[in-house]
Amino acid sequence: MERQAARQDPWYLQRPGEHRLDMLTGAVPGTDLVLGMSRRLYAACEEFALQQEQIAVMVDQEIPRPDRDEADDVADQINAARRRLLYQEVDRSEARTRTREAFESAQDRQWRSLIDRPARLTPEPEQNVLEAATEDTYLGRVW
Repeated sequence: MERQAARQDPWYLQRPGEHRLDMLTGAVPGTDLVLGMSRRLYAACEEFALQQEQIAVMVDQEIPRPDRDEADDVADQINAARRRLLYQEVDRSEARTRTREAFESAQDRQWRSLIDRPARLTPEPEQNVLEAATEDTYLGRVW
């Protein structure tokens, strides 16, 4: 429906970004699926991954991973359990806040400010694609 509107209505292209669906899409290797996400969802996922990485670094600093040469199975299991517990106990309120802020602010940003390579506009899908989209997600199946 959205694609039909884009093809037939010149006013559509003049609509502000928050009133158009533009998705970053990519094929899932080894499948017939194409997944896509909005600028908002992309920015939120990027921020979430950054926050998860920072938490993992903090866990590594608090409870270092054992050297493979010195480790035994029991010590490895105890260490892994302590690391999991610490990882679960970390306060994620800041991570949630930053992820939400990234989601909300990205709608007004251009793709080039979100990704490190130029986006290629492809207004027409491949032939024989079954598509579904929400405001922030896209799924296509090539058949």
